Amino acid sequence: MKLWVADFVSSTYAMTPAQVGAHFRMMLHAWERGDVPTDPSALRRITGDIDEGEMAEVLRRWQRDGDRLVNKRLEAERHEMIDLHDRRSEAGRRGSFRRWQTHSKPIANGMANGMANGMACSDAQMLRGSDAQNPDAQTHHQHGASAKPAARARGGVTFDYATGRMDGITDSHRERWAAAYPAVEIEQQVNAAAAWLAANPKQRKKNIERFLTNWLARQQERGGVRQHRVSSISPRTIDEVPEHLRF
Repeated sequence: MKLWVADFVSSTYAMTPAQVGAHFRMMLHAWERGDVPTDPSALRRITGDIDEGEMAEVLRRWQRDGDRLVNKRLEAERHEMIDLHDRRSEAGRRGSFRRWQTHSKPIANGMANGMANGMACSDAQMLRGSDAQNPDAQTHHQHGASAKPAARARGGVTFDYATGRMDGITDSHRERWAAAYPAVEIEQQVNAAAAWLAANPKQRKKNIERFLTNWLARQQERGGVRQHRVSSISPRTIDEVPEHLRF
């Protein structure tokens, strides 16, 4: 169960310890079983020994739905978690499919690759035979091999320090980051990271994708953008807390 501490403390600041305890036990019960029963005896077993006057304040945070009680914020967090699980499952399914396609290509093209490699080996053997008789040609081939550029790195995210532009970010990147860092506004933080890179040209990063991943991970650990949604905690009633932040 995901719990946003600042939101919960703001929502319960004016409650007594007994009310907070009863409310939290109801939340745990609802998270495990989907709801809280309205039957007084069943509710008393969940909340403990709390008088009716104090219980009335607790129940203000719950909505009656037939013979059950639900907490809107708790259910919103549940649906968000289910949606995140579904997105991750779908991303994993697409990743597995792409890997399967990649692995199946060498099998499908095995004959063609084998023929091409065989011809290349024959050509190389013929070339080595001629080089053995021609030292000048052998020297030429050695110099040509050493002059070849190093293999280019795999395509990825790049940053142009001259223009301050980030390139190479794909939908696959965004989906993976959104699934891994649900509390972070991805586009906003990518722009913030780009601004930091542009302002610190002496601290150039060789691997921009890894730099972005680390940047987003730090933002997630700090609570993402949601940490700023609640102002400094102060004594307040539940009516003073915005409805979408109430627990």
